[in-house]
Amino acid sequence: MAQKMQTTIHDNTRRIGTHNPIQYESKVTTAMLGEKKIRVEHLTPILSPQEREVRKREIENRLFEVFSKYVEVN
Repeated sequence: MAQKMQTTIHDNTRRIGTHNPIQYESKVTTAMLGEKKIRVEHLTPILSPQEREVRKREIENRLFEVFSKYVEVN
């Protein structure tokens, strides 16, 4: 039987670690599983549009490297 999810969003930022200059936005989701309450916290880095684009290209390139190994070239 599916459990109903309840989402709560906290718009706060915080630093992870003492030497990390990147701030993160926190989104907290709670769900009930039977009688247990489960809390999941999603952390998203707060980046400038330029830095976000650089990171996106890095991820795309790495994914291409991984998936290109499984594609047959004709």
